[in-house]
Amino acid sequence: MKIWSIAVDNKVAIYVLMALIIVFGMISYNRLPREASPDVTIPIIIVATPYIGVSPVDIEGLITQPLERALKGLKDLKQITSVSKEGLSTIRVEFNTGVDIDEALRRVRDKVNSTLPQLPDDILDPVINEINISEFPIMYVNVGGDVGLARLKKIAEGIQDKIEGIPGVLRADISGGLEPEVQVNVDVYRMNAYQVSFDDVANAIRGENLSIPGGSINTKEKSLTIRVPGEFKEVKPLEDIVLKIQNNKPIYLRDVATVNYSFEDRQTYARLNMLEVVSLAVRKRAGENLLRITDEVKRIADEEQAQLPQGIKLDISNDQSRFVTRMVKELENSILTGMFLVVMSLFMFFGFKNSLLISTAIPLSMFVGFVVLSALGITLNMVVLFSLVMVLGILVDDAIVVIENTYRHQQEYGEHPIQAAKTAAGEVFVPVLTSTITTLSAFLPLAFWPGIVGDFMKYFPFTLIITLTASLFVAYVISPVQSAQWINYRKEIIRAKRNLEHPHWYRKYNPFTILYHKVDEKFFPWLQQGYVKILQWTLKRKGLTIWASFGMLIFVVILFALFNKGVEFFPNTEPSQVSISIESPAGTSLDVTNDISNIIEERLDEIPGKNDVEFISTSIGTSDDPFDMGGQGTSNKGRVAINFHEKIKREQNTFLTLEEVRESILGIAGVDLRVAKQQMGPPVGAPVSIEISGEDYDQLASLSLLVREKIKDIPGLVDLKDDYNTGRPEVEVRIDREKAGMYYTTTGQIASTVRAAIAG
Repeated sequence: MKIWSIAVDNKVAIYVLMALIIVFGMISYNRLPREASPDVTIPIIIVATPYIGVSPVDIEGLITQPLERALKGLKDLKQITSVSKEGLSTIRVEFNTGVDIDEALRRVRDKVNSTLPQLPDDILDPVINEINISEFPIMYVNVGGDVGLARLKKIAEGIQDKIEGIPGVLRADISGGLEPEVQVNVDVYRMNAYQVSFDDVANAIRGENLSIPGGSINTKEKSLTIRVPGEFKEVKPLEDIVLKIQNNKPIYLRDVATVNYSFEDRQTYARLNMLEVVSLAVRKRAGENLLRITDEVKRIADEEQAQLPQGIKLDISNDQSRFVTRMVKELENSILTGMFLVVMSLFMFFGFKNSLLISTAIPLSMFVGFVVLSALGITLNMVVLFSLVMVLGILVDDAIVVIENTYRHQQEYGEHPIQAAKTAAGEVFVPVLTSTITTLSAFLPLAFWPGIVGDFMKYFPFTLIITLTASLFVAYVISPVQSAQWINYRKEIIRAKRNLEHPHWYRKYNPFTILYHKVDEKFFPWLQQGYVKILQWTLKRKGLTIWASFGMLIFVVILFALFNKGVEFFPNTEPSQVSISIESPAGTSLDVTNDISNIIEERLDEIPGKNDVEFISTSIGTSDDPFDMGGQGTSNKGRVAINFHEKIKREQNTFLTLEEVRESILGIAGVDLRVAKQQMGPPVGAPVSIEISGEDYDQLASLSLLVREKIKDIPGLVDLKDDYNTGRPEVEVRIDREKAGMYYTTTGQIASTVRAAIAG
């Protein structure tokens, strides 16, 4: 028995099914996580190994090369690249697309762990992470006020704990502020007089500032645990630590050093609209609902603001939920507007009742699609919403064929509505199926698009295939039931005759009825006559028609060749955010980089389009580059983010403001500045990349400079940059091994002393 016949014979069950589709579809739609872009897994793993105070040459030889030799034998490996800089080795391991990233991460971790015995003993633990674009900050919470950076940092840490307690939040990174520390400032001359070394001081403090469990004592009555609490709760007792006994007299820490409670050297600066703040960068986990998380963060910020003293203010910046909310609303409006236009088009051709029955295929198909998308764990993003807008008019095609054929069977053959519904659905089964399959076939190859771009765009064919398949189900199961229940040609004819003989006033003057009859009685016959005449003319001149078609094709190709504006992967939309990346020469201090950012902020305050700027957020000492291991402690790098007001509040196009920003930062010497607008679409990198490889770094540097000089004047070329880094200036301490031996010391001891004296 055919599925449409079963459906017609069990119409109550079908209506219950429709109700379930609507209920579960709405629930699934509300639960779908909202994101700006699809959650794409980038098959890249970063292995970062810190070795504080070591030069880039030593980092490469001691850490990078042994790890590269171990990692190059991994399965599904595409490419390994590395950067060795002072104190840090960063290796980028790229796998072929389609690899299980969790399994790849495990294999990389195993290789690194097996290589650890070959690496220096005093390195810090390697950090192994995957790159996930969904884990970039979704918003910043800025704590500002005139109570001092230490107090602001403490307030931010309290807010950080609450934000990180929100389900779905990965972490909230703090930048800016001051970190308290206990400083032991030794006097070298006193150390020499007392014959105390840096190691003596460090080992004495390390041996005293700890708590050790002492086991347990069991008696007949009870069991007691033993603990030796030795951690210092205050600063003053540190001065009484005994470093050594000399001539039966103790040498205390206060004899060779002063102990102060102070703050560590600043690692980061953060400002909002040129006022210093402590900033929290909130990151969410992959697949979590961005809108829910940002709402929770804003709620926490409002609650904290109400409890904070006067003069301390919490501001939200770079809020991605604004963009996502606006995008979702605009696309939802497009869907509703498109649905209305589809229904109106159907009304003009099929009348009110038939158009209403046909149009139900749109929400039912979409609700089925939402249920499937939710089950597959797909987020509601711009690609999915665009797919729904595109498929809007196609969803009713199958229902039109089934319902119109049912109407024809009743009209021409006088069949009973139930029999007509069964016969009509079976009659068009193959044409409807073929039509849907041909449409699906056009989009199916997009599902096999390779690479990261393919992972980004696959949601487009997936959404189309799911919703079009759902429309096929609606046409075969639900539309026959609707036809059998609501379409009765005989009753409509009787009702029409009665209305002609005794028209009611609301039918006589109803504008929709008048419009429908005007279109049905005048426009359609005129349109049909014109089409028949054109068809007759072309059939009499078959050869001319075919050649004219080829001529039109050639004409269109010529027009495209003459007037096209080029090819882009994603449209160049008006940006709502612009960022300026700051990179000073390696070795530049944090204060100098901060001074450069101050100059940039002052110049931005003078551009003509400054009224369109909502806020300017500055972060110094941080970087979004994964090779910087999160960016903390990157003193020569920074970022200035410019957020614009909503489009309706702007005075000019932000493309013009973007060019004003570029012009304003020209002429700042000694720094590499790059201006970039908010990226839409998948992470595809720079439009053009030139790679120069070889063994001699000096030769690579000269070739890079030569290439830059050759291409810098190409029209339209902006933000030209190379990633060759000469490294920080360094001071070499060359040890005379013979003299060192005569003083009963070694190269290692001297190096350790120098490192302790400088790095602490």
